[in-house]
Amino acid sequence: MRALARAAGHTLDFTVISQERTIQASIAALRRAIDFFAWQQYRWNDHYLATLEPGYPVELTLAGIAGDQFMARSGAEILIGQTTDLPSPTPVHDETFLFEGQSPWE
Repeated sequence: MRALARAAGHTLDFTVISQERTIQASIAALRRAIDFFAWQQYRWNDHYLATLEPGYPVELTLAGIAGDQFMARSGAEILIGQTTDLPSPTPVHDETFLFEGQSPWE
C-alpha cells in the first residue's frame, strides 16, 4: 500500500490505525471472495491466492463474476480482479483467456 501511494505521489501514515482495525479491513476485503467460494463449494484454502505482476501475461480460466469482481484460476492458483480489467469480449464461465496485469498507476 505504501509503495502504491508513493508511486502516486502520496504518503500513507498507518500509525493512526490499530493493528486490529487493519486486520478487520483485510478480512472485510476478502469476504466477498470467500462467500463466493463457499457458495460454489470450492475448497479455496487448498490453493494459492495471488496477484499478477504488471506486464506479465498469464493464461486463466474464468471461475465466475460477482458484481465488479471476477475470479479466475491458473493451475492451482486463483486470481481475483476487477471485471473492468477483463478482456473484451468478456470471457464466460470456464472459458480460458490471456490476461495481463496492469500497473495501478498507469
